[in-house]
Amino acid sequence: MSQTPHRPPRTIGLVRLCALGAALSATGAALLTTSNGWAQSGDAAAEPAQTAATPPTAQQPLPLAGYDKGFFIQSPDGDFRLIVTGRVQARFTYEGRDSEPDEHFFSIPRARLKLTGHAFTPDLCFGIQTDFGMGAVPTLKDAYVDYSVVPNVFHARAGQFKKPFSRQQLSSGVKLNLVERAITNGAFGTGRDLGVMVHNDYGTSPPFEYALGVFNGSGDGATVDMTTGTQSNVPERVDPVVVARVGYNHGPIKGYEEADFDGGPLRFSITGGPQVWSNLTDEQRGAIELNAELLMKAHGLTTQAGVFAGWEQEGPDFGHQDYQQLGIYLEAGYLIGELVQPSARWARVIPKGADNDMVELLGGMSVFAYRHNVKWMVDGGGIISETSTGTTNDYRIRTQLQLQL
Repeated sequence: MSQTPHRPPRTIGLVRLCALGAALSATGAALLTTSNGWAQSGDAAAEPAQTAATPPTAQQPLPLAGYDKGFFIQSPDGDFRLIVTGRVQARFTYEGRDSEPDEHFFSIPRARLKLTGHAFTPDLCFGIQTDFGMGAVPTLKDAYVDYSVVPNVFHARAGQFKKPFSRQQLSSGVKLNLVERAITNGAFGTGRDLGVMVHNDYGTSPPFEYALGVFNGSGDGATVDMTTGTQSNVPERVDPVVVARVGYNHGPIKGYEEADFDGGPLRFSITGGPQVWSNLTDEQRGAIELNAELLMKAHGLTTQAGVFAGWEQEGPDFGHQDYQQLGIYLEAGYLIGELVQPSARWARVIPKGADNDMVELLGGMSVFAYRHNVKWMVDGGGIISETSTGTTNDYRIRTQLQLQL
């Protein structure tokens, strides 16, 4: 019986290398001859070179690298994909204060690097984001894995990410109407935390959106152990917080972008839900916060409003909840020619008791070069604070240049 002669390993390696080179050359040629690839020919009307003797391929190969809302690389079959994005916000702030000397300074509030993508299957996604802003040691903002058990119906996420509470907090910091979020955002328990969550990809604003998560309840800030010098954002004692969110979206609205680049007739989004801090290890820690928010868009006009309320446990029993504060904000912006958007905001935080309210009145404008990716912003206004000794009227002017890749 004849046998196939044995091919030396070196020859096999050369054959494989040649085959790989041919495949990469073919992929590069396809990318150079299509307007959707990473590289394009100088002729905008160029078409893939085909003749009667060379029938068109049934399907173009996937690009191995390129730009699509971020720089990406991926495997030929698309099962592995890595997207690299980044953002920088350079800001100048002038603050005039009644009770203290005026301040003016440059800052970089956000300088972030983000890695997202999927692995093994498009259903298994991940996200990692770090922040270099304010000159600090890089801090971890996001680190999570998200698996779509039933795409757009039931997803499971675990790690560190934004709690599904407050629309303005869930909206990216690069997609705001004004330079920063309203004062209500800082007065209530918004932000990131470590935990698990189930949802239906609510960030895409489906007709009905939901999310339900359980978190440590300590936020994403790291603390330093003075004995060992180590940092950790895992608390010594955990009093979990449960956060729920439901919403209804009418029309094809982008519910987490504060500008109406899509235009069109009236669309709106109504969302709300609670977050509840337990008292498993600390009898005095229990608390409840509620929020309800409305976003409307029509022909370039964006309006939004939100109401927040908070209670804290008084006494040994969780049921002994005492009202603490109320928060309200109203905001509007009108996009003109996809280039300029004037905006205005009124917000108020009303804590329990007298002589402690805070009111924010701001107006501003955004100028878009490449939508939110390259944007210049300016805003200014007053912060009116009530104190036991009277009312202070501070004002603030900020301007910011933003770049997102």
